[in-house]
Amino acid sequence: MNLYLRFIALMIRRFFSARSQRITEPCTSAFRVRLLDLDFNLHMNNGRYFSVMDLGRFDLMLRAGQFYRLFRSGYYPVVLSESIVFQKSLTYRQRYEVRSSLTAWDEKFIYMTQEFISADATVASANVRFCFKRRGHRGIVPVDEIFALVGEEYTGASITELAQRQIALDQELAPRPSTTANPRATKMATKTLATWLLVPPRSSY
Repeated sequence: MNLYLRFIALMIRRFFSARSQRITEPCTSAFRVRLLDLDFNLHMNNGRYFSVMDLGRFDLMLRAGQFYRLFRSGYYPVVLSESIVFQKSLTYRQRYEVRSSLTAWDEKFIYMTQEFISADATVASANVRFCFKRRGHRGIVPVDEIFALVGEEYTGASITELAQRQIALDQELAPRPSTTANPRATKMATKTLATWLLVPPRSSY
């Protein structure tokens, strides 16, 4: 509920402000650590960083004036993977910023870096890979279609070294297909065999 209220407040603030940037430009969003953000050590919970990163990405779309256009057209972002490195901790009521930047893209996926900054020091750094989907349509929306919708020129894939490392990590961590038989099918076959052994079929002769 805490984050829903923050998101609503963010939308209200941006609704009354003019478009201030392009979607391909870095966006800086200001936050403060709230009581419900804390863990048992009285530091901002690790999982909360990912939720705040969601707000940072929404703020970028709102500031660029593209959030409502994408939403009305049925487009919505889907996060595929996130990697984060923590360098310092954030404590109660501490102010910080999240700097979100689109850094790379290919035909299907977009890559973004998001930094947590407090008192001019980096608290955490993250890299996110995501795509867009559209309600009522199957599959991933091509990036050139998204760029055309938000008024940006798509000149082909632009992949950074960090994005390549993210791709390699995602491939390494991706679930592998199981090489074992279907447990349900195995259970049924075992039950059938047991039944045959206990009650052999009648001979037709």
